[in-house]
Amino acid sequence: MKMKKIILITLLLVIVLSSSVAAAENQPIRWRLQSYAGPALNQHVCKNAIDEFNIAANGEMFIEVYTADQLVPHGELFRALQEGTVDAVVSDDDSMAAPVDISVFGAYFPLAVRYGIDVNALWNWYGLNEIWKEAYDEIEGVTWLSQGSWDPCNFATTTPITSMEDFKGLRIY
Repeated sequence: MKMKKIILITLLLVIVLSSSVAAAENQPIRWRLQSYAGPALNQHVCKNAIDEFNIAANGEMFIEVYTADQLVPHGELFRALQEGTVDAVVSDDDSMAAPVDISVFGAYFPLAVRYGIDVNALWNWYGLNEIWKEAYDEIEGVTWLSQGSWDPCNFATTTPITSMEDFKGLRIY
């Protein structure tokens, strides 16, 4: 009789544990992504793309999007990524204090490009991809995936801008 109880309890434990494992395996992967952009800009920087990703993931993965400083201060974002506080970031290397030797070039690349696609060409056809990958390969626990060029160009002036002619004589940074 005692052996039957042991077998029954063992069997129940196996069933409970296996159902717990099965339930855990069916849970979607959840990532927390923080962007450098504030609420107004974030919609254009990454939110739309992440929303599309979440739809395409079909419930198997879900990325929660947070705006600048919402989870951690932006200057601590890289360390938060390393520590697992966030799972992904959208930021330039310098602003999030990435400890890589190329970080000074990441925020505002030292040359002007006319189109956002020029940035992709520089990385994918002229070797900058390899330079960034090599720099991030030296950092444990973080994988650098890609670069991008997506910010809309916003101007703040004290005079109204209604046409290209209105830019004449202005100095804008």
